[in-house]
Amino acid sequence: MAHTPLEPSSIDVAIFCLSLMGINYPSYLEEANRVLKPSGWLVIAEVRSRLDPSNGGADPEKFSKAIIQLGFSLVSKVCMFSN
Repeated sequence: MAHTPLEPSSIDVAIFCLSLMGINYPSYLEEANRVLKPSGWLVIAEVRSRLDPSNGGADPEKFSKAIIQLGFSLVSKVCMFSN
């Protein structure tokens, strides 16, 4: 959701699971940044195919850079399963 009824800096964790590959993902990330406490965590879980530019998905490096440009720090990238 791009506009939640949550107060700024009010949550400890925001989780996006299979939800960020649409055209609105920058606004979702901005909203997460708005509602997360300064020490809060953003957790993103996506299937590998949605981060494969040769398959029409987002480029993982560009996606990571976009997240960092919004003010987040990249703590880790984990690929648990491969197809």
